[in-house]
Amino acid sequence: MTKPKLKIEWKQTNNKVHFNYKGTEIYFILPDDFRLSETHPDLLKLSEYFMFNPWYDIISDYTFTRNHGDNYGLSFSTGVDSTANMILLPEAHLVYTERDGIKTGLLNQDNAFRMINNMDRPVIRVKTNFELIRTFHGLQTGYSTGLGMGVPLILLSDHLNLGVISYGKVLEDQYFPMGLFRDYTTDYYKRQDLFDSCGLVGLYPTVGCTEVITTKIVDNSKYGQYSMSCVRGSNGKGCNRCFKCFRKNILRGRDYFLDPETKTSISKKPPKMAPSLMYALKSRQLKLPEVSSLWNRDVSMLNKVYYPAYDLYSEELRTMVLDRLEQQGIQIMTEGEVNKLKSLTFI
Repeated sequence: MTKPKLKIEWKQTNNKVHFNYKGTEIYFILPDDFRLSETHPDLLKLSEYFMFNPWYDIISDYTFTRNHGDNYGLSFSTGVDSTANMILLPEAHLVYTERDGIKTGLLNQDNAFRMINNMDRPVIRVKTNFELIRTFHGLQTGYSTGLGMGVPLILLSDHLNLGVISYGKVLEDQYFPMGLFRDYTTDYYKRQDLFDSCGLVGLYPTVGCTEVITTKIVDNSKYGQYSMSCVRGSNGKGCNRCFKCFRKNILRGRDYFLDPETKTSISKKPPKMAPSLMYALKSRQLKLPEVSSLWNRDVSMLNKVYYPAYDLYSEELRTMVLDRLEQQGIQIMTEGEVNKLKSLTFI
């Protein structure tokens, strides 16, 4: 089925950049010196793609022409994986996507604000309501695409002169989404061709790292007491009711809480984030009946870096990331460990 076209009319009013969609103003509150008139049309089109691609044909007849910038940018969530990415990219501009004008339900941004307020690096907070777009298509509030969180960063790419953008991706999400190892090279290059045509490189320093590693990097840093992955907690604590809290608490050596929501998550076939979940459980000798069939999996290599993940980048970027990981005291998998990882199954 052919997707319909969509025409977006971007406007700027003071520091608000906005457009109308189905009778609702979708907006981004950007830095006071941001100028829409000085923003390359490619960045607007790429932003539209990540907001509307599931429902509209955004780029099939569009030609990108933007040149690469010089700087790095990170779509920064303040969670553990994103914070590890930030530590590995000290030169990156940090952009936090702040949900605004939306009924948040269980979501609580207090811990994110606490983290930002205690940092010694500047963070650009972009208030926006673009997560409402999904609700016009019968879906819950959220990001329309996997990289949708980074729309504010993309909009700021000329303002910040960006040539590299980053997200806090980890190995579990990219290589084991269905419980079996998969090579995400095709998916990466499909997205990278799009980024590259828009003068950007997608660089993910933690993509060869499991949550085991990102947790170690963060907890060994000055940000360990502030970074929280739970999006429901407040006052520097998680909600201790969600699966993310359960998994992260075990990894961080903290008290854990096995509530009904968590039992449902770990009972799935496969359980979400299965590699790091099993590493965490085995490290604490927690033999839960819901995952007893997975107990014999050898996940000992998950505290080391899966180095082939970085073969996708230029030699310069690949060397930079691996060197910085080693500087953090993180070891690299041997070839034998790489082969063991590829043979793992959590189904």
